[in-house]
Amino acid sequence: MRSYLRLIHCTWAFLVCAPAIAAAQQPAATAYSTFVRGNPMGREDITVRSDASGLTVTSEGRVGAPANLVIGRAEFRYGPDGAPLSFELHGNINGGDITIRTTVTGTTATTQSTQTGTSTHTVTPQSVLHANGIVASYVALARRLGETAPGSEINVLVVPESPTSVRLVNVQNERM
Repeated sequence: MRSYLRLIHCTWAFLVCAPAIAAAQQPAATAYSTFVRGNPMGREDITVRSDASGLTVTSEGRVGAPANLVIGRAEFRYGPDGAPLSFELHGNINGGDITIRTTVTGTTATTQSTQTGTSTHTVTPQSVLHANGIVASYVALARRLGETAPGSEINVLVVPESPTSVRLVNVQNERM
């Protein structure tokens, strides 16, 4: 009888603690609102997870006219060394479904898009993946800028279009 009561107490303790443990392991989403000329244009809920496997940035939301984009799910993945691994977008633009998948293997990025077909680009191991109209794109760029010296360039792959670079000209610290 005693072992049966211990089992019931352990089961209750597990059931009470399990949701709290699960919630503690899930990163919380941060909401970002976008504005054009002071008017609200959209909102994204962005989740950033950084651990031993690397950096994963996920997003979902909506951007109004003129983009008219519904982000069902966007995900940017980087390895533990900061190398880009993949980008994936499932959404809707102007009422039409869109899927974009970019996979990076070594220095080759292959993008498959329901709108533009398949494209391949050469990237550097420290390139940043960027998707126009998606605020979550800037998370990895912001992290990289924090580690970059003025005058340096950061290679960026604008998916699904083309590679480019960003040059950090100057850094000024301000307090608010």
